[in-house]
Amino acid sequence: MKASASYYMTDSLNLVSAAQNLTNERNTLYIDSQRQDPLFETEIGRTFTVGISATF
Repeated sequence: MKASASYYMTDSLNLVSAAQNLTNERNTLYIDSQRQDPLFETEIGRTFTVGISATF
């Protein structure tokens, strides 16, 4: 599950934030959808980012 938000501070400044993997689930990619043989699994955890973008 992902979530993101942005807030325009001025006409040229934008505050952005994002969160990924809010439910802290393991990501599994399968080779074959019928047999469910896993190709790889990742467990990264929750990730949060905040930034500012500017236009000139």
